[in-house]
Amino acid sequence: MSQTVADVMTRKLVFVQMDDPVRLARALFEEHGFHHLLVLEREGLAGVLSDRDLLRTVSPYVGTVAERERDLRTLERPVHQIMSRRPLVIHEHIPVARAAALMVEADVSCLPVVSEQGAVRGILTRKDVLRWCAEHLDSKA
Repeated sequence: MSQTVADVMTRKLVFVQMDDPVRLARALFEEHGFHHLLVLEREGLAGVLSDRDLLRTVSPYVGTVAERERDLRTLERPVHQIMSRRPLVIHEHIPVARAAALMVEADVSCLPVVSEQGAVRGILTRKDVLRWCAEHLDSKA
């Protein structure tokens, strides 16, 4: 039997709210070492914020001697202004190989995993898929 998304997904999740400032998201990325944060609105999934979204938004001068007030203001933007909205989601019972194909087809680096009722259960990232590939290939050798 093939492994499902539930077998390999990341279950430790970090959430931000839509109106949280980019400053908070930046601190959470640094604290947890994740590349994606799930964005909630009234407890439902509203979007995904990636570290790449953050890099595109935050002034490169923040934290340098050239930093100005306008650079610091980039940290105060709400995350909903820079997140990816209505992300493609998958269910836990989907085979990992199919989920990986969906990620390639949609050109996304993660897929939030939801229950049949829409509750967030985890996140499947490229790293999760690569780990599964390495283990899968190793078991075939």
